[in-house]
Amino acid sequence: MPPARPVLLEARYQPYEQRLDKSLEVLRLDLLWGGGLFLGFLLLPKLNERRVQHYHETGQSAPDDEYVNKGLAWLRPRSGFFVTPLLLGLHGACFLVLTVGGLGPFEVEPADLLRWGASTGPALRAGQWWRLLVSPLLTAGVLPWLNAAWALVFAGRTLEPLVGRRCLLATYSTAALAGGLASALFQPGSPAVGADGTVMGLFGLGLALAIPARAGGAAVRLEVFATLAATFGVVSVLVGVASEHLNLAVPLGGLGAGLLLGWLIRSRSQRPISSR
Repeated sequence: MPPARPVLLEARYQPYEQRLDKSLEVLRLDLLWGGGLFLGFLLLPKLNERRVQHYHETGQSAPDDEYVNKGLAWLRPRSGFFVTPLLLGLHGACFLVLTVGGLGPFEVEPADLLRWGASTGPALRAGQWWRLLVSPLLTAGVLPWLNAAWALVFAGRTLEPLVGRRCLLATYSTAALAGGLASALFQPGSPAVGADGTVMGLFGLGLALAIPARAGGAAVRLEVFATLAATFGVVSVLVGVASEHLNLAVPLGGLGAGLLLGWLIRSRSQRPISSR
């Protein structure tokens, strides 16, 4: 008998609504990758004022040798961009630990997340407050981690040179705690994991600081950041409302904390944001 031919396509008969079970996941993935690529094109290529001045004075472009971007070397900690790379490295190390520890990179069971330190209302009421510190470092898979990673770099690259490392770290920590507490209060049965609260807290800080920003390069950069961050936040909330599996209390709690801290910084500071 001739060998059986390989099956390339196989027909499946099922109700139409069953084929849409993961439509929200696909939509969210498309929005994350497309939005991340778009934000990167806008914000990562930073305008170099020295090259602009050189062009106005001589009418010629400056040599490229001293401005060459050597791969990912710009992610190394340095003055004005110190805390963000460290936080990114911490999240990356935790993701590797979870993967080596047996959690799947794409699908993670809630029971496994609880075992590793996810935060829930009953666990906090039982005195396990340490979960508020651990849960923001956990992740439900590689896609949420990638989302948090580019959002953290996007926010930190814009905000840390303007507000300083201590303010950025304080906002990150406060938003993490606020997101966990909000989840325990409003969605106590849903495990809270991931950096959604911390990222939205940084977005809230940028939104609050962008309102009174004066004219200047930093102010323009803050306005662009605020517009794109608001768009990302609205889309994330809409997707979360349509999906019953997402814990919306975490990002909304972090966003509220970031807005409050930004308002406090704005009200106590007499200098325009562009002069910091």
